[in-house]
Amino acid sequence: AYVALFTDDGVVMPPNGSRIRGRAALRSWLEGVHEQSAVSSRDSESLAMIVVGDWGWELYTARMTVVPRAGGDATEERYRGMRIYRRHMDGTWRIAQDVWNAAAPRR
Repeated sequence: AYVALFTDDGVVMPPNGSRIRGRAALRSWLEGVHEQSAVSSRDSESLAMIVVGDWGWELYTARMTVVPRAGGDATEERYRGMRIYRRHMDGTWRIAQDVWNAAAPRR
């Protein structure tokens, strides 16, 4: 579902990782992440949204509980980020770029 929110050429820049460009690359990256761990809970909060014409910028925070598939304790990860949205000709909004970083050190 996350991949469907992006433009075809969308860019994701996760913390401590390489830039990911396009839906196919994003899907592949997510599959790798999900092979390693599962998310047992997730919530996010939009802090600010600015829209100018066909472009929008959102500042957000997110928190998720991650459980390693190989076993071990769940950890809580906190992020802060910015998304850039683009409105398409049909009126739909898609994420053109999403970049985030850790808001607190991993435990």
